[in-house]
Amino acid sequence: MVILTLVFNVIKKLFVYGTLRPGGRYNYLTEGLSLLSASPAYIDGFDLYLLRPQNYPGIVPGVGRVYGDLLEFADISSALLIFDDLEGVDNSPPYYFREKVTVNPLGQQAWVYILNNDDFPETTQLFKLKSGDWHKRK
Repeated sequence: MVILTLVFNVIKKLFVYGTLRPGGRYNYLTEGLSLLSASPAYIDGFDLYLLRPQNYPGIVPGVGRVYGDLLEFADISSALLIFDDLEGVDNSPPYYFREKVTVNPLGQQAWVYILNNDDFPETTQLFKLKSGDWHKRK
């Protein structure tokens, strides 16, 4: 008799690269969301942009490396409800898409918010941040 076991890998981590990072203007949202840990990390294959006049970051698929923090939550579902709302995932059109990525240096799976740069107002300007680090944008 063969027993088949299905294991569901629930991603409990979120990679943040801008205003949700420790020290960022929206990091306070992580308080009370069962944050277990925050550690420096990076993702490859994305480019980081500053959006003006909005003054917030966004990543799009590219060739660069983006630096940020890997946040781990005990209850990722509750955290993602808050962050999906902040990032406009359910807006029509969405401001950001939430997707799975591999986060280094440990090759862990996490969620990340990727900019929907197809539907911005004509007044929005995108400035590529060559450092790939939101904290080093100035």
